[in-house]
Amino acid sequence: MVLALVALLVGFIVQPDSGPDEDILSNNPTSATFSEPDEETLDREAADEGSSSVDPAPYAFAAHEFQQVSRPRAVGRVEIEPASPEATGAALAAAARELLLIYPDARVVAVFGYSPGEYVEGPYTRGKSEASRDGRGWTGDGQFSFDMNGDDDEGQIRVYVGSVIGETTAMDFPH
Repeated sequence: MVLALVALLVGFIVQPDSGPDEDILSNNPTSATFSEPDEETLDREAADEGSSSVDPAPYAFAAHEFQQVSRPRAVGRVEIEPASPEATGAALAAAARELLLIYPDARVVAVFGYSPGEYVEGPYTRGKSEASRDGRGWTGDGQFSFDMNGDDDEGQIRVYVGSVIGETTAMDFPH
């Protein structure tokens, strides 16, 4: 598995940070350049460890990148097959876990979800997730960056299922 991760990482183009943290979190498609992932598929069993009792909906990364900034981070965009809100949330949590495996130097990850075939550099349509490796949130202050209630990270994966322009449902998943 280590060789597969190393081979996968070699195939990616790492882009420098192109704007402040808020641009990525507001889902501004002009704030980051996403590289295409290669054809190799990661072992998702490791990414799904610790997930809830709901099986995640099938998903695939359309793009992801590592950004070396003051708090190293990774951002991913996934296409998620149609499913219940719980299965969609589980898929977003699994994708966050997978990004933490792909980018071991990232302190925090964010994943934006889309329906298959949608334009993945626009506003998310299925949901979003965020997880930090150390419980210190996106900026290091210990809070989820796009949480409306100002809840603390506390080592959970925070998921919002829904569209950027519609109503969302918040869910927490274990790492």
